[in-house]
Amino acid sequence: VGDRFGSGVALSGQKLIVGAPGRTVTDGNGDPVPGAGAVYVYERDAAGAWQVMKVLTTDLPAQNQVLHPGGGFGTSIKANWPLVLTHAPGAWTGRGMFYSFWYNAFDQRWDVFMADSGPFPSVLSWGAQSAGDTVHQRVAASGSDTMVVRSYQNAWPSPPITQDLTWMDAPGAQPSSHFGSALDMSIDDTLVVGAAQPGAQGGPGAAYLFSWTAQNTWVFRQALLPSQAGAPFVLTHGYGTAVARAGARIVVSDPPADGEAGALYTFTQDASGTWAFEQRLQSPLCLPPCGPARLGSVISLFPGRLLVGAPMMPGTVTGGAPRMGAALLFR
Repeated sequence: VGDRFGSGVALSGQKLIVGAPGRTVTDGNGDPVPGAGAVYVYERDAAGAWQVMKVLTTDLPAQNQVLHPGGGFGTSIKANWPLVLTHAPGAWTGRGMFYSFWYNAFDQRWDVFMADSGPFPSVLSWGAQSAGDTVHQRVAASGSDTMVVRSYQNAWPSPPITQDLTWMDAPGAQPSSHFGSALDMSIDDTLVVGAAQPGAQGGPGAAYLFSWTAQNTWVFRQALLPSQAGAPFVLTHGYGTAVARAGARIVVSDPPADGEAGALYTFTQDASGTWAFEQRLQSPLCLPPCGPARLGSVISLFPGRLLVGAPMMPGTVTGGAPRMGAALLFR
């Protein structure tokens, strides 16, 4: 009870990773550590059933890591098998930590690729890629209009390259822009940053694109703004609530649009590398004025598929209870 199993989930190939950040874990002395958290790694067997492969925790003596009461390990998870990134936002009294695990298939052993402390109050994005024996990782966390991006090469404890990106790094952004309210990082070292406003009085939100250079720095590339001939789109303070990229497509959501029915904006990359507006998406189940649906509160983008959460979708549309919510799949 209180494990909060499912708070973080990730799927990579035939592996399913699920976080239980509220779980009480027993330390090496046999003492319970409330809220330390755990991460369950499942693999699919020959019959198609999911079996527990490993339960990961943060008590890692070889790396001088310990269990943190209330650490919440497993709150968010990213996976690019055999790499698994997990987050403990409550570790070290709220500074937060992230842990990167590597599964060594040859030895059938789990190694800690990396463990690093905050400020990581909310790890929102992660990218990893490998070339031969070299593995590169980028971890981005945000808070108070400042986004910390740390870049690592090879195994812990290699020192990271750290760069703070703020609203001042995005031309046209405002001090109160909530820069970094949403992040998505691709393995080709592209970073999409959302800047949704907390309230309507702050003006429209925004989304920006950064890329990693050969000089080991993040540089601003462009703002992602939808446009059309004739009447312009009316963006709300929620534009940039969620962002996602897959291949040559980026999606930016605006859940408060159209009376909170919600809208999505897609962008595609041309041959020159510039990103241009493609189309505006609405829920076919809840066209204005259907009332609040908040389409785009969360999004997950795959090549050729877009999964979108609409937590306020009316039950009269889905056949359930009022405002029971829905998940929609676009192709």
